[in-house]
Amino acid sequence: MRQPTYVIRAYFFGYNDETFYVSGSRIQQVFHDKAQAEAAYKRLEIDAAREFPLHELDALFNASEEDLQALDQFVFERCGEHILGDGWLSQDTLTDKLNDEDTFEFIQRAGCHAYQLVTFEQEPAFFAVWLPHKESYYIQYDEFATTLVYAASKDALIAELGYLMYEFDNEKIVLTGALDALSPQPMLLTQVIKGHSKIAKYDESNMRLTLKGGHDEEAFLAALLAINELLNTPIIEIRTLSLAQVKTIEQELAEQMGESFGWDEE
Repeated sequence: MRQPTYVIRAYFFGYNDETFYVSGSRIQQVFHDKAQAEAAYKRLEIDAAREFPLHELDALFNASEEDLQALDQFVFERCGEHILGDGWLSQDTLTDKLNDEDTFEFIQRAGCHAYQLVTFEQEPAFFAVWLPHKESYYIQYDEFATTLVYAASKDALIAELGYLMYEFDNEKIVLTGALDALSPQPMLLTQVIKGHSKIAKYDESNMRLTLKGGHDEEAFLAALLAINELLNTPIIEIRTLSLAQVKTIEQELAEQMGESFGWDEE
């Protein structure tokens, strides 16, 4: 029987002049022993939780007053210190008087994770978007990180594609040809185009199918995915990647950006 694989992903954080936000992620470590994976993950989360000023953590910055009061009460009960003062979050980092166990519980309660531990019972497989017009995978660029966009399921991947339309010049896609040349199901394609008329137009005189995003990323993505399924030559491809393939791509990205790459397998 195959051993499960435990993957720790590290989040990259950007800063928007108010809070630190998650700007991407990368595989940090891979384990085949559950206890080792959980211990490593826990240690990483605890150390990270003590690095950021509390008032600049996105999870706390956007928390309700009720939730912040509950977190403050938790910290006070465990170590005698507060994270709130006059209703404001502390500008300091999380107190080191909060022991490791309580710090880890604080992370769970606050949702201020810096890492993710994912368990794969079978051989890990990930999904990523291949962009034929760029001959590359969909990559997110941030001033703090450059990361491959991928997920453990197609649905989870699609949830990460909100900015995909900006991968096309002027947020526009143009396909030329008769509908029966573009698709094996031209009648269905016609109906799908009509159903996404805000984004998709077909000019019969010029035999040109155009998808134009404007400022509606969600509508553009919905139209693109629906139409893409019916095309002979897809605009995008959802490909399956192995853990080793993800590692290779992430390592190449790190080298391109001059970043360190600390991928380990235990």
